[in-house]
Amino acid sequence: MVISHNVPALFTHLSMRRADRGLQAAMTRLSSGMRINSAKDDAAGLAIANKLNYQVGGLNRASENSTHGISLIQTAEGALNEIHNMLQRMRELSVQAAHGTLTDDNRAMVQLEIEQLTIEIHSISRNTEFNRMRILNGEANRVVDNALWNATLGAASQQVTRNIVSTLYVSPEVPAGNMNYTITQAGRPAMMVLTPTGTVAENDPITGLPTGRMVFPPNSGFSVNGVAIDMSDKTWEEVIFDINEKLPFLGMSLYEGTDGTLNVPAGTDNRGTWYLVTNLAGRDHSITLTGVLDVIGMAGVTRTADTGVDALVTMANPPITDTGGNPIIGGLVDVNGNPVAGASLAASATGNYILIRGSQGEDIRMNIQVEFNPGANAGEFFRFPGVDGFPISELEVGGAFDNGLHMSTDFRDFGPIMLQIGSQHNTAMPVQIPRVNSETLVLIQYVGGTMYNIIDVRPTLGALQVGANAAIKICDAAILTVSDTRARLGAYQNRLESTVRNLDVAAEN
Repeated sequence: MVISHNVPALFTHLSMRRADRGLQAAMTRLSSGMRINSAKDDAAGLAIANKLNYQVGGLNRASENSTHGISLIQTAEGALNEIHNMLQRMRELSVQAAHGTLTDDNRAMVQLEIEQLTIEIHSISRNTEFNRMRILNGEANRVVDNALWNATLGAASQQVTRNIVSTLYVSPEVPAGNMNYTITQAGRPAMMVLTPTGTVAENDPITGLPTGRMVFPPNSGFSVNGVAIDMSDKTWEEVIFDINEKLPFLGMSLYEGTDGTLNVPAGTDNRGTWYLVTNLAGRDHSITLTGVLDVIGMAGVTRTADTGVDALVTMANPPITDTGGNPIIGGLVDVNGNPVAGASLAASATGNYILIRGSQGEDIRMNIQVEFNPGANAGEFFRFPGVDGFPISELEVGGAFDNGLHMSTDFRDFGPIMLQIGSQHNTAMPVQIPRVNSETLVLIQYVGGTMYNIIDVRPTLGALQVGANAAIKICDAAILTVSDTRARLGAYQNRLESTVRNLDVAAEN
């Protein structure tokens, strides 16, 4: 029996197949540039390579994230640089206004430029954006809530949300948690009651017959903080018009009372009770009336001068708790309700502007949102805007509160911008950019939803006019605030630049 075979050809074919597989693997490695292209090439090596690959991808992405963070900070810092320049200009103008060679008209022009710069600072804060996200209006800072506590110590701690206090600034040293304090008195503006009664019947100058109108006697009038109000042969409506024309230069507002109890003779002008009130509260604001008041019948004017008062805020360290263990008054408590060790807080107030500072560098600035209330009860000096049904009975004469108004403020941790600067989880960097505008820099103040300028370098010293010398101090404090914010942003940027260099080296290696 003969068996046909070709063993050399079989060996040759097998060798060719082996060479072809080797050639394919070599070509794959050459074309891809990688030794391991599938799990069969090196199972253990593939696992190690994949781990290295996603680490490199994460490092590269984190480096780009850090670069974007630098761009955000540079955008904010650029806007703050311009705000800084405007504050420097405002300070120069304040120094110029303090010079004795300027006339009243010169100072009025200086004040006009200061007001425009103040408006532009507010505009920059509102409009500075990065990737459609506003970064100077507080959106990149902590979220802060305010609540009204029960007005009686020891009572049930029932909280009701109120728009009573607006938080202007919270420093990074303030931990996430809760702060409680008590407002024993809101800042009160200077106030004067006007109830004019002395009038004479007006006669027609041609016919000599009565016109039916009542006018003030000749040579009557008075001065408000040195600004003359002429009442000679004028009706009360004409006097009101004259007062309202001059009030913007005095930093005051005129409110008509709602009592309607004044006995006005039939057929005469209904003058009623009027309140002359400074726009801002505080002991720095005053009203002085001069003139022969008895001649013009200002029966309701019980004094010739009145001065506002500052708010009173109390805190206790550590916090005082009620019967249920809930903190009522005092310092900071953390998210677990425990007092923050060593955080001793002290509060001071100028008008309704509250400054709370702690022993560990905590800095909290707030503003009580109140407005004048010309109600029937002369003791009801204030109401809180946007709060329906607030018990005005809680207010005593002079703006003080029965038993104190116990406030609670929550500082939450989700406010800062979190920059993912690492390839792993929990490698985010918080960036806090506080709200920087004309209000937080104490250049303006909102009272009852109306904006009032705090800086006024014009010569008339009324309630709003703090004078050129005081304006210099306000500008100094604002410049310091902006400088501190810019220094923090610079520290953030330096850290991020170091992070980018470290990430790039790690990815390369």
